[in-house]
Amino acid sequence: MHTTDDYRLIHRCLSKLGRIADDSMTFVKIYAGRSGSTVFDINLGNEHVILKYTDPAAYSDAQSRALRELRFYEALSSLIDIPIPESFGSFADEQMGVGMLFRAYRERLSRAAGRRSFVWTRYG
Repeated sequence: MHTTDDYRLIHRCLSKLGRIADDSMTFVKIYAGRSGSTVFDINLGNEHVILKYTDPAAYSDAQSRALRELRFYEALSSLIDIPIPESFGSFADEQMGVGMLFRAYRERLSRAAGRRSFVWTRYG
């Protein structure tokens, strides 16, 4: 179930990241739990994205973890040979909190090399 608060939050975050969401935007809240962050799977019509958001009112450990994760994506991820999602931008400030926008991927079954495995592919 979508709440008006979630809808407004997503619009504020996307706007801060220089993205425009029109009335055709659809989303699913896929996680809101103990970490203090909320994750949304958002369909903007022409692209599919994931928004991870940590509210500034979240407890300090949640803010610390969100800032540490943001630093990883911004500074360290290029130094480590691991697959990471494509980042479309991020923000961190005392009024708005911490937000990270990523390309959304979907899982699909692959039968490469004679074995079954799942691989992540871009939407579209």
